[in-house]
Amino acid sequence: MKGPLATPVAPPPKPRADVARAPWGVLVVPVCPKLLAREAREPMAALALFARALAEAVESDGSADARLARVEALELALTGAFGPASSRPELLPAVILRDALLATGGSFHDALALADAAKDDIAGAVFADDAALLDHAARAAAPILRFCLHLHGVREEGVLARGDDLARAWYLLRRHGGPDAARLAETALRRAGDLAAVVEGRAPKAQLHRLRALARAALAVKRGGAAGDALTVVSPWARARILLAARLRAWAG
Repeated sequence: MKGPLATPVAPPPKPRADVARAPWGVLVVPVCPKLLAREAREPMAALALFARALAEAVESDGSADARLARVEALELALTGAFGPASSRPELLPAVILRDALLATGGSFHDALALADAAKDDIAGAVFADDAALLDHAARAAAPILRFCLHLHGVREEGVLARGDDLARAWYLLRRHGGPDAARLAETALRRAGDLAAVVEGRAPKAQLHRLRALARAALAVKRGGAAGDALTVVSPWARARILLAARLRAWAG
């Protein structure tokens, strides 16, 4: 005699990043979601969620060891080495980013570099020389721009390396004070050059034009010792160019 037939139960839907509610402002490199290609928005939102989880770990109450443990738990969840991580709400950002990286071929090494930079912040790292500061800036910022470019089909290592310089420059200008940061950022900006000129596609070009304009404006503020946020001193020409790029993206869908 046959027993009752088992009714198959569909697995629960995988958690996904909400593009409209993603914490875009937490990204160290300012990415404008409206300038992203449509297919790049959700993966970049996943990266923003992971970056916020790292920032919350760094800024949380408790000992340095406790905060480091939170970062390490996110690392393990990202690499799939934490078991049923999706059942722990605090680890969901890592689970969501893991799925996004697997779906897009993104770099786990780059995402884990963000966690390494967070560990530096928890430890209150003091950088002994220019090379150490640049290394930290690369881990904290370059993975964000690399993933953005990757999602838009930019894979040539020489181009990505110039993007790393642009990301370093922005990080140094926004997160570190003093003449050393301005000097290193200026050098990095020169190395990056006009990166948008060698990248194909309206979406990545628009992001790069925007970031370069913001970085140059921030550098001008650093040089002149002016008060205020560099975001407010972008030249009218740069603002018009950014706005035009945004309109083109909206028109193209």
